[in-house]
Amino acid sequence: MSFNRTDSISFFIAAIAGFLIKTTYDHFTDRDKKTEQRGEKRGEAKAKAEYDIKLSQFQNRMERFKADHETHLNVIQAVSVVGYAYAATSHGGLTDDMRNEINAFVSGAIFDKLPQDIRKTLDRAALHPLDAATAYQLAQETPPDTIDLCDLVIDMVRAMSLPYSKTVKEREFLSNWEQLKAAA
Repeated sequence: MSFNRTDSISFFIAAIAGFLIKTTYDHFTDRDKKTEQRGEKRGEAKAKAEYDIKLSQFQNRMERFKADHETHLNVIQAVSVVGYAYAATSHGGLTDDMRNEINAFVSGAIFDKLPQDIRKTLDRAALHPLDAATAYQLAQETPPDTIDLCDLVIDMVRAMSLPYSKTVKEREFLSNWEQLKAAA
Protein backbone atom coordinates (compact mmCIF):
# COMPACT_ATOMS: atom_id res chain seq x y z
CA MET A 1 0.00 0.00 0.00
CA SER A 2 1.52 3.32 -1.02
CA PHE A 3 0.54 6.88 -0.18
CA ASN A 4 0.16 9.30 -3.00
CA ARG A 5 -0.01 13.05 -2.84
CA THR A 6 -3.82 13.03 -2.57
CA ASP A 7 -3.64 10.70 0.43
CA SER A 8 -1.07 12.98 2.09
CA ILE A 9 -3.25 16.04 1.53
CA SER A 10 -6.32 14.17 2.85
CA PHE A 11 -4.39 13.10 5.92
CA PHE A 12 -3.14 16.66 6.47
CA ILE A 13 -6.70 18.08 6.12
CA ALA A 14 -8.03 15.44 8.53
CA ALA A 15 -5.31 16.31 11.05
CA ILE A 16 -6.14 20.02 10.80
CA ALA A 17 -9.86 19.29 11.13
CA GLY A 18 -9.17 17.17 14.21
CA PHE A 19 -7.05 19.92 15.71
CA LEU A 20 -9.78 22.51 15.05
CA ILE A 21 -12.46 20.28 16.54
CA LYS A 22 -10.31 19.63 19.63
CA THR A 23 -9.50 23.33 20.01
CA THR A 24 -13.16 24.30 19.63
CA TYR A 25 -14.20 21.63 22.13
CA ASP A 26 -11.58 22.80 24.64
CA HIS A 27 -12.67 26.42 24.18
CA PHE A 28 -16.34 25.66 24.85
CA THR A 29 -15.51 23.31 27.71
CA ASP A 30 -13.38 26.01 29.34
CA ARG A 31 -16.14 28.54 28.77
CA ASP A 32 -18.70 26.17 30.31
CA LYS A 33 -16.45 25.62 33.34
CA LYS A 34 -15.94 29.36 33.77
CA THR A 35 -19.69 29.96 33.47
CA GLU A 36 -20.31 27.23 36.03
CA GLN A 37 -17.70 28.72 38.37
CA ARG A 38 -19.27 32.18 38.05
CA GLY A 39 -22.66 30.65 38.81
CA GLU A 40 -21.27 28.88 41.86
CA LYS A 41 -19.68 32.11 43.09
CA ARG A 42 -22.95 34.00 42.61
CA GLY A 43 -24.81 31.24 44.45
CA GLU A 44 -22.32 31.31 47.30
CA ALA A 45 -22.53 35.10 47.50
CA LYS A 46 -26.32 34.97 47.53
CA ALA A 47 -26.34 32.29 50.25
CA LYS A 48 -23.88 34.33 52.34
CA ALA A 49 -26.01 37.45 51.92
CA GLU A 50 -29.13 35.55 52.97
CA TYR A 51 -27.28 34.09 55.95
CA ASP A 52 -26.06 37.56 56.97
CA ILE A 53 -29.61 38.92 56.75
CA LYS A 54 -30.99 36.06 58.85
CA LEU A 55 -28.18 36.48 61.38
CA SER A 56 -28.87 40.21 61.63
CA GLN A 57 -32.61 39.59 62.09
CA PHE A 58 -31.85 36.95 64.69
CA GLN A 59 -29.45 39.17 66.63
CA ASN A 60 -31.91 42.08 66.59
CA ARG A 61 -34.65 39.89 67.99
CA MET A 62 -32.34 38.36 70.60
CA GLU A 63 -31.50 41.84 71.90
CA ARG A 64 -34.96 42.00 73.51
CA PHE A 65 -34.11 39.12 75.81
CA LYS A 66 -30.72 40.29 77.03
CA ALA A 67 -32.21 42.48 79.77
CA ASP A 68 -33.35 39.38 81.67
CA HIS A 69 -30.39 37.01 81.93
CA GLU A 70 -32.45 33.92 82.81
CA THR A 71 -34.91 34.48 79.96
CA HIS A 72 -32.02 35.06 77.57
CA LEU A 73 -30.43 31.74 78.56
CA ASN A 74 -33.75 29.90 78.25
CA VAL A 75 -34.29 31.33 74.77
CA ILE A 76 -30.77 30.32 73.70
CA GLN A 77 -31.42 26.82 75.00
CA ALA A 78 -34.84 26.45 73.33
CA VAL A 79 -33.73 27.84 69.96
CA SER A 80 -30.57 25.71 69.95
CA VAL A 81 -32.54 22.57 70.76
CA VAL A 82 -34.97 23.29 67.92
CA GLY A 83 -32.04 23.84 65.55
CA TYR A 84 -30.45 20.57 66.67
CA ALA A 85 -33.74 18.70 66.25
CA TYR A 86 -34.31 20.03 62.76
CA ALA A 87 -30.72 19.42 61.62
CA ALA A 88 -30.66 15.89 63.04
CA THR A 89 -34.02 15.03 61.50
CA SER A 90 -33.08 16.46 58.13
CA HIS A 91 -29.75 14.65 57.83
CA GLY A 92 -30.17 11.52 59.90
CA GLY A 93 -28.00 12.92 62.68
CA LEU A 94 -26.41 16.08 63.98
CA THR A 95 -22.85 16.57 62.76
CA ASP A 96 -20.30 18.50 64.80
CA ASP A 97 -20.13 21.10 62.01
CA MET A 98 -23.87 21.66 62.08
CA ARG A 99 -23.90 21.84 65.85
CA ASN A 100 -21.09 24.39 65.82
CA GLU A 101 -22.88 26.47 63.16
CA ILE A 102 -26.10 26.43 65.18
CA ASN A 103 -24.22 27.36 68.37
CA ALA A 104 -22.46 30.23 66.59
CA PHE A 105 -25.70 31.44 65.04
CA VAL A 106 -27.76 31.25 68.25
CA SER A 107 -25.34 32.25 70.98
CA GLY A 108 -22.30 33.60 69.18
CA ALA A 109 -19.28 34.34 71.31
CA ILE A 110 -21.07 33.67 74.60
CA PHE A 111 -21.54 29.94 73.92
CA ASP A 112 -18.40 29.06 75.87
CA LYS A 113 -19.65 31.20 78.76
CA LEU A 114 -23.05 29.51 79.06
CA PRO A 115 -23.75 28.00 82.48
CA GLN A 116 -22.86 24.35 82.89
CA ASP A 117 -26.48 23.21 83.28
CA ILE A 118 -27.47 24.83 79.95
CA ARG A 119 -24.45 23.29 78.21
CA LYS A 120 -25.33 19.85 79.62
CA THR A 121 -28.88 20.23 78.34
CA LEU A 122 -27.54 21.20 74.92
CA ASP A 123 -25.14 18.25 74.96
CA ARG A 124 -28.04 15.87 75.72
CA ALA A 125 -30.15 17.48 73.01
CA ALA A 126 -27.29 17.09 70.53
CA LEU A 127 -26.86 13.40 71.39
CA HIS A 128 -30.60 12.70 71.50
CA PRO A 129 -32.36 15.31 69.34
CA LEU A 130 -36.02 15.93 70.03
CA ASP A 131 -38.90 15.48 67.63
CA ALA A 132 -40.76 18.54 66.33
CA ALA A 133 -43.55 18.36 68.93
CA THR A 134 -41.20 18.12 71.92
CA ALA A 135 -38.91 20.84 70.56
CA TYR A 136 -41.95 23.07 69.94
CA GLN A 137 -43.21 22.44 73.47
CA LEU A 138 -39.85 23.54 74.88
CA ALA A 139 -39.92 26.68 72.75
CA GLN A 140 -43.47 27.41 73.94
CA GLU A 141 -42.17 27.61 77.53
CA THR A 142 -40.23 30.76 76.63
CA PRO A 143 -41.49 34.19 75.50
CA PRO A 144 -43.71 34.22 72.37
CA ASP A 145 -41.04 35.74 70.11
CA THR A 146 -38.96 32.59 70.58
CA ILE A 147 -40.94 30.74 67.91
CA ASP A 148 -39.88 33.39 65.37
CA LEU A 149 -36.26 32.84 66.43
CA CYS A 150 -36.73 29.10 66.01
CA ASP A 151 -38.04 29.72 62.49
CA LEU A 152 -34.89 31.72 61.72
CA VAL A 153 -32.58 28.98 62.99
CA ILE A 154 -34.52 26.42 60.92
CA ASP A 155 -34.09 28.68 57.88
CA MET A 156 -30.37 28.97 58.63
CA VAL A 157 -29.98 25.18 58.83
CA ARG A 158 -31.95 24.83 55.58
CA ALA A 159 -29.63 27.35 53.91
CA MET A 160 -26.60 25.39 55.13
CA SER A 161 -27.97 22.21 53.62
CA LEU A 162 -29.18 23.41 50.21
CA PRO A 163 -27.11 20.85 48.30
CA TYR A 164 -29.02 18.09 50.02
CA SER A 165 -32.38 17.02 48.74
CA LYS A 166 -35.22 17.24 51.18
CA THR A 167 -35.80 14.01 53.00
CA VAL A 168 -39.19 12.65 53.96
CA LYS A 169 -38.27 13.16 57.62
CA GLU A 170 -37.33 16.78 56.95
CA ARG A 171 -40.66 17.43 55.27
CA GLU A 172 -42.43 15.72 58.17
CA PHE A 173 -40.56 17.84 60.71
CA LEU A 174 -41.42 21.05 58.86
CA SER A 175 -45.04 20.00 58.41
CA ASN A 176 -45.38 19.12 62.10
CA TRP A 177 -43.67 22.37 63.09
CA GLU A 178 -46.03 24.44 60.94
CA GLN A 179 -49.10 22.55 62.23
CA LEU A 180 -48.02 23.14 65.83
CA LYS A 181 -47.58 26.86 65.13
CA ALA A 182 -50.99 27.06 63.44
CA ALA A 183 -52.67 25.27 66.34
CA ALA A 184 -51.17 27.63 68.95
